[in-house]
Amino acid sequence: QHQRRQGSNMATSASQASGEDTAPVQAAAPAAAEPTRQAEPAAAAARPRRGIEAIAKLERGEVVPKRGSIPRWETDTAAFCERAELQSSASVSGRVRGETRVYAMSDLHADRDDNREFLNELVERRRREQPDNKDVLIVAGDVSEDPELLLDTVQMLRTAFGAGVVFVPGNHDLWRGRKDDARFKDSAKKLHYLLRECEARGVSTSALHVEAAELWVVPLHSWHHQSWDREPSIAGIKLPPLELCMSDYHNCQWPTAAMNDPKSDAVALYMDELNDAIVERVHEGRREGETCITCSHFLPHQELMPTKRMLFLPELPKACGSDLLRPRIDEIGDVSAHVFGHTHFCWDQKVDDVRFLSCPLAYPNERKMNMNGGGDWVPLAIWDSAPAVERWCPEQPAFWSTWYKTNGRDPSNMELAPWVEKRWGKRRVEVAAN
Repeated sequence: QHQRRQGSNMATSASQASGEDTAPVQAAAPAAAEPTRQAEPAAAAARPRRGIEAIAKLERGEVVPKRGSIPRWETDTAAFCERAELQSSASVSGRVRGETRVYAMSDLHADRDDNREFLNELVERRRREQPDNKDVLIVAGDVSEDPELLLDTVQMLRTAFGAGVVFVPGNHDLWRGRKDDARFKDSAKKLHYLLRECEARGVSTSALHVEAAELWVVPLHSWHHQSWDREPSIAGIKLPPLELCMSDYHNCQWPTAAMNDPKSDAVALYMDELNDAIVERVHEGRREGETCITCSHFLPHQELMPTKRMLFLPELPKACGSDLLRPRIDEIGDVSAHVFGHTHFCWDQKVDDVRFLSCPLAYPNERKMNMNGGGDWVPLAIWDSAPAVERWCPEQPAFWSTWYKTNGRDPSNMELAPWVEKRWGKRRVEVAAN
């Protein structure tokens, strides 16, 4: 069930970042050394590696992504699928009823018809095939701008995951549309409405304890702030102000002037205060040896996204993360993994002994263009309580995290990727000498 293509879930993902709809933000795949691969079936090994040729064309600038999409290419996704199929069948054979799996996904964007259809099919399949499951689903934000559709969606998912659904809101969830103006004075009012109604419908927005599995799943509320971005800006390019490109600054309204200032970290601080009670509950209830998985919509570390020279909107990192997240993870202590979303980039990377995973459903065009038409790679089963199998899912072939693991990360490199040069190269300006 949605596990068959586990290995392809994190294949090449170059996608429009959440919250930015006036100027699509993408990063296409640079030429990269091949990630270390396990032995693969002979048929897969014999398959021509057209993906390497396609990526080389991108790097040379012979193929340039169109606005809002990237060219199709293959990156041995089928081989990953076949390997994952073997891993999945091995783990399923060792499971017995009553054991718990933790699944993760983000950026559901149920406003899109294709995404709603996917989620409906997911729920129907799980109800039919695993009616008595004891599983948990992490939903790391961006379900819907429509509050009632959001609530209906997470409530529907709750019926398919017997041990619970843990939800943390994303930026799209707090946008205020025309219908919201009369209902919610500001985005803070909408936030508290969603948190209250989720809990009323059996969806956790605070720490979830699955005692039988010795498991805690802990949502951490957060918001992006521009000071989180400490990597150097691209020099010599006249870029539009971020405030004009990011819809959050227009579609969210907050109760104070400071919170409505794009340069302020007031919203991030406001959201983080919600975590006080959550962390306290974990400290009071957690027993030694219990597994803890945290989640947020926004990013705890800047190295969990591509460097600026790879992004269609190079200043995007200013609206992606919060400095308040990692201290919360450390405050909880002994956190094994953290699930995040927002960027629509698949990711699997360890930072200071914590494994960070991003597995977005994203937009339909992103799945069709970037993931070989896939969609059944989410939600990703990241943890299993069954003693007969490996508890954690194997390292996922997420393109960008694999790229940086192989090639290193150099934020000081200002050489624009060809697709970025194509978009912004005409805006070059003279840089004054020091």
